[in-house]
Amino acid sequence: GLVLLGGGFASLAAAGGTAGLAASRALSGVGVTGLVTAINMMAADISTPLSRASTMAPVMAGFNGGMILGPALGGALAHAVGPEYTCVLVGGVLALNAVAARSMLAETRGSREIGDAAAPPQSQTAREVVDELRTSWDASPEIRRLGLANLAFFATIAGVNMTVLPLVLTGDLGLSPGAVGSLFAIQAAVSLVATLPVAKLADRVGPANLIPAGLATAGVAFAALPFATGFEHVAGIMALQGLGSCVLGSAPTAAAANAVGDEHRAAALSLVRVTGDLGMLLGSAGLGAFAAAAGSDYAFGAASVLLFGTAARFQLGAPKRA
Repeated sequence: GLVLLGGGFASLAAAGGTAGLAASRALSGVGVTGLVTAINMMAADISTPLSRASTMAPVMAGFNGGMILGPALGGALAHAVGPEYTCVLVGGVLALNAVAARSMLAETRGSREIGDAAAPPQSQTAREVVDELRTSWDASPEIRRLGLANLAFFATIAGVNMTVLPLVLTGDLGLSPGAVGSLFAIQAAVSLVATLPVAKLADRVGPANLIPAGLATAGVAFAALPFATGFEHVAGIMALQGLGSCVLGSAPTAAAANAVGDEHRAAALSLVRVTGDLGMLLGSAGLGAFAAAAGSDYAFGAASVLLFGTAARFQLGAPKRA
């Protein structure tokens, strides 16, 4: 996954048009999918339902922190050395990361610390993989509930945090690139600091039980954005949104791993990942277009309504206790 992701970034420097750009991004997408699914599977394999959220939380916190900080750091680096050198540099860092991971992880350095009794992996055709994912989706109302919550969360992250909000910060509020980077750093810092306490709470009460609160917290933050008038206001709002992201970054994945047996875990985690990717696709396009047509304030409001509606649906769809 790291090699494919690094190759996708490095090849961006040589992309000469739309076709080359699309091919590079497709390669990166395949790498991300494999990387995140494999990491979550390893975290699930070395944890139990009582410690799963705590085990997965650092992984997802790193992913979400990178997703939040990446645009700010990448923009600063591109401004300093140019986009082509930035892409090559990122690809090189990922390649070094792949080498380090191969030497550090038990499965790839030849050790049998994980899965000593595991059977050799069996190859599957693409159709068999799709059929397995469809069967898991149809057979598990809980996976569907978690997937839809994950879709809504990532739709708002892509549509608001990554698309509309940076334009508002630099355009409407007139903030400098450095100030915008500081705001995203604050959001990431809150998410990272709160990761372990929230994960411990999730292990105690169940990760699925925290998801409505996480959705509502992010919904409040988005609803407050139209009323922000300066750096301090936005900083407080983004800190609140970072707290919601801390919950939603790991809770759906941990809940999905708990909801199915070992033999269906890979399919369940893949489905949660797919819904997140679909949410990013729909959110960036949908909320971006809505902001262009109706204004950024209405886009923030739409994101808030989506999160509150999803939280209510998630809570109402919870399995009945015997």
